[in-house]
Amino acid sequence: MKCEKKMKLLYQYDVYLSENRTPYLEYVKDVRSDADGVYRTPNAILDLLNLAFRANELAEERLWLIGFDAQYHCVGLFEVSHGSANRSVASSASILKRALLIGAISIIVAHNHPSGVVTPSDEDIAFTKQLHIAARLCDIVLNDHIIIGAGSNAYYSMLEHDMIDHDKCEEIYQKMCN
Repeated sequence: MKCEKKMKLLYQYDVYLSENRTPYLEYVKDVRSDADGVYRTPNAILDLLNLAFRANELAEERLWLIGFDAQYHCVGLFEVSHGSANRSVASSASILKRALLIGAISIIVAHNHPSGVVTPSDEDIAFTKQLHIAARLCDIVLNDHIIIGAGSNAYYSMLEHDMIDHDKCEEIYQKMCN
């Protein structure tokens, strides 16, 4: 008897506006993963984004969002932005709108660098700090921001490089709330 790997089905969505301009989700496609649906490491995220979007093969920058439930299961996958060869623009609001629509408890954002250089730009770092604080205001945890290099399995995890500081974010949040 042959042992088959159990495939986990993940869902990719897009956000649309109804006639009265209320945002809603629309299913785009299934993404079949041989992982158990739990993505705890940057390597697992890299594998998922390469499977779903061929992230390390793209000639233009794109930004993705992965939303998670409390057990770290993926509850939704989005391409948030499609840019040019060296830039992709997205707002914290556009990311958090998607996270809230799928009921995410935590999120990871990722984008690719078609140049293959995974070092974050000053804009990448500033964007991550802004998103981290905005997510906290919505009671959503930003777990990581990962940069994926083209043509390889190279990546840069802002969490692994101590660029996502949950204590500092909480300090800023408390100052804003008082």
